[in-house]
Amino acid sequence: MLEASGYKGEAGNRLKEASGYLELHIEQGPVLEGEGLKIGVVEGVVGMVCYEIEVSGESDHAGTTPMVMRRDALFAANDIIAELRRELDVLDSDLVYTMGRMQVLPNIHTVIPNKVTFTLEARHKKIGSHSFRCTRY
Repeated sequence: MLEASGYKGEAGNRLKEASGYLELHIEQGPVLEGEGLKIGVVEGVVGMVCYEIEVSGESDHAGTTPMVMRRDALFAANDIIAELRRELDVLDSDLVYTMGRMQVLPNIHTVIPNKVTFTLEARHKKIGSHSFRCTRY
C-alpha cells in the first residue's frame, strides 16, 4: 500500500531501533476543547465494527393503503433504530456509535417503502483492533 501511494521511502532511511514512539494528532472530536485542555494523552485505541442491516416490508400505494394494512419497512427500521439506541445507550459510557447511512427503496414519495438498509457503526476500546468491514444482516 505504501509503495502504491509513493510513501514507502528508501530502506536506508527507515528506523531500525527505538526506545519510544510519539505520534502527534490534532483531536478530531470536541473533548479537549470542551474541558478547556490544550493537550491530551491517548489511553487506548478503539476497535470498530460496522453492521449493515436490511429491513424488508411491502410496497403499496401511500394514499390508498390504510395504516393498519401497511408493512412499511421505514417505520419498522425506525422502531429498530430507536430500540438499538435504548439498548446501546446503557451498555457503557465509552461506547460510541452511529447509524450513518440509510437507503430507502423504492424512494418514491407516493409509495410505501419495501426495503430499508442502514448501517450501525460502533467503536469501543474493548472491541479490539478490527479491520473495518460491514456485516450484512
